[in-house]
Amino acid sequence: MGTRTSRLRLSGARRLYGVAQFGFCALLSVIALVLFATATLAQAAISHSPKRHRVHSARREGRTRPSRHKRDLHRHAHRGAHKPHRPDTHSQAPVTPEDGLGAALSPTPFSSASTDPSDGSGVLAQTPSPPPPAPEEEALAPSENPPGSSGEKETSPPPEQPSPPAPEEPSPPAPEEPSSSGQSSSSTTASTDPFAAQHFYVEPNSHAAVTEREWSSAGRSAEAAQIAKIASEPQAQWFGDWSDGHGGTQGDVNWWVSQAYGAKSLPVIVAYDIPWRDCSQYSSGGASNAEAYEQFIDAMAAGIGSRSAVVILEPDALAELGCLSSEQQSTYYTLFNYAVTKLSSNPKVAVYLDGGNAGWQSPATMASRLKAAGVAHARGFSLNVSNFDSTASETKYGEAIVKALGITTHFIIDTSRNGRGSAPGGEWCNPPGRGLGAAPSANTGNPMLDAYFWIKRPGESDGSCNGGPAAGQWFPSYALALAQNASW
Repeated sequence: MGTRTSRLRLSGARRLYGVAQFGFCALLSVIALVLFATATLAQAAISHSPKRHRVHSARREGRTRPSRHKRDLHRHAHRGAHKPHRPDTHSQAPVTPEDGLGAALSPTPFSSASTDPSDGSGVLAQTPSPPPPAPEEEALAPSENPPGSSGEKETSPPPEQPSPPAPEEPSPPAPEEPSSSGQSSSSTTASTDPFAAQHFYVEPNSHAAVTEREWSSAGRSAEAAQIAKIASEPQAQWFGDWSDGHGGTQGDVNWWVSQAYGAKSLPVIVAYDIPWRDCSQYSSGGASNAEAYEQFIDAMAAGIGSRSAVVILEPDALAELGCLSSEQQSTYYTLFNYAVTKLSSNPKVAVYLDGGNAGWQSPATMASRLKAAGVAHARGFSLNVSNFDSTASETKYGEAIVKALGITTHFIIDTSRNGRGSAPGGEWCNPPGRGLGAAPSANTGNPMLDAYFWIKRPGESDGSCNGGPAAGQWFPSYALALAQNASW
């Protein structure tokens, strides 16, 4: 009995132990299932996060986000595609040409201090340039940060849209077309002062600049410093019946205008090829006939292209009209009108017909000739080119011509060599004792007077007189005298 009871108790204990063991295992299984379910739900929640989903989907499709460096390059390639590189200008230490006519270097345009222009004491004063117009903002891809944002989005970019093609660099003689972003903040038109708020181009390898470097290397530092007065100032470039080595007139003009644009500067050029030029004097020559002159003007217009420029039209031609026959005079008026119409067809080109100087023709006579030559369709007229008359005298003369014309027009004055006024007896061919005049500037204080500018290149000979070489040739001793006789 006792033994049976013991066995029954042992059997019951074993059954209880088995039940407890089964229950414990079941509990562990439940716990494991709960943990597994919890982990699964958490993983599912994470995998359905929008940010992670977009990244993984991009990877599944084989796409990868560009690095920030590559995205920045892409963005700047669009925004800077039409901004030309900009080297040196007069407002320097020369720049960065926007053309300006966008700038890599952001130089400051200049204007002369308000001084008495007749004494040649114009000193350039720096004035801040207005900020360039902001380029059109390109729509940022979803993966890019807006400018100024410090964080990056994890989204992948959409397929890149092709950027508009950048304008090709010109191959002379074809003219370079300006970029769509423009070369400067104020475009030059026939209805606005083309010189206002502009850089004026300073040629880095002019005769004066080369002489300055040579004399400086040779130990002639004092003389080199004087020549630097000429080398550092902007001057016009003349074109006529010769070639500068760039494929003829069109290539030569295109090359010069491109140099100025590359320096974010306004090109000022002189057309000097009219038939029977200079009445057979020192600068005689010019086109062989009317048709050849029209071709010259066509080539000049093509060289400028659609860019901004100032053109001085045929110095002395209208003033010395009396040396020509009536038929030749009629041809002159026809050719002037053709040139004005052709060049002004580009609204960014400002044309000034030359009006001689105060010592040559009366205001009424010059006004009559300018009117017949088409000045009403040009920006205005130029005075004192290659001459020595004082700025005060030429200003009065210009105002009298405007009054005689009876129209709204403007004029500019060549101040390159009038710092000491006219020579005794009105001598004009390399006269001694002359000096540099006021530095080029649009700050004239006179609404009719657009600018003082060095249209004649100081130091280039007027002709084989007073010890000078042929007209247009570099005359270093005369250049030095002009600089030494300047009042600044």
